Amino acid sequence: MSGILQLAVGLIFVYSLMAILVTQVNTMITRYFNLRAKNLRDSIQSLITDRRLLAEMLSHPLIKMVDPEKSGLLSLEVRDNSEATAIIDKAKLNRVDYIAPGTFVESLVGLLMVRAEGAIQDILELLPDGELRRSVELQMRTIIAAPSDDKIDALGQTLSGALLDEKQRKDADAFYHIIDHS
Repeated sequence: MSGILQLAVGLIFVYSLMAILVTQVNTMITRYFNLRAKNLRDSIQSLITDRRLLAEMLSHPLIKMVDPEKSGLLSLEVRDNSEATAIIDKAKLNRVDYIAPGTFVESLVGLLMVRAEGAIQDILELLPDGELRRSVELQMRTIIAAPSDDKIDALGQTLSGALLDEKQRKDADAFYHIIDHS
């Protein structure tokens, strides 16, 4: 009976050693060929389809999938699609094989906020100087500082109310213009 027990313990020991050995060999091959980083990059590429945003994301300081100095990116902003293609396709991947979900979200939201801020400034410049513009600027600053659905809804109501007031004013002006010329 002890011979069967010794055989069972021996087999378990041998199979455990083989499993550890195979796992270590697999890890060495994966690291040597940088397969996890390539798989991670491919997964991020399937999530983010905008080439410029993808290039900015891969070279973001929190992500560091590609080295910004080696890829020629001096700031977080990618200027055109050719620069984005160079970063995505030609830049050497760092050995980043894991990105924490919180870090990924923080980086992506940060990049989108930077992009949105420029567009928001362009829109604000279209508004006439006055109470509405100051109100929208203040609401935008609070949204950028701490985004929330309530703040975005309030901004939407402010803008839609202002647009309705402007449309009603234009309609009234047009009506009075028609009456004056008849």
